[in-house]
Amino acid sequence: MPEFFTGPGYFQLDNVVLAYSVLPPLLITQSGPNIVLLWPASTTNYTLQTSSNLTMSNAWSAINTNLIVHGATNTSATLLITPNPTFYRLKYP
Repeated sequence: MPEFFTGPGYFQLDNVVLAYSVLPPLLITQSGPNIVLLWPASTTNYTLQTSSNLTMSNAWSAINTNLIVHGATNTSATLLITPNPTFYRLKYP
């Protein structure tokens, strides 16, 4: 780096691999008075969570696992529609 660290600098990294996991899709549909949440069965490490407040990071809570159905290709949860705003997400441990 020229000029006592004030000029442009360059560096090189070898054998660097950037890896990330692709987020699984969470599909939401309505079935009568219920909503159905559906995601790929291959994402078994994810937990389904719900919140009524997106501004508080600790407002998320796990959905009761008794409501989750594990199928051969998809995992689903059927929940009653609430009158209040409700948000859902898949959370990786």
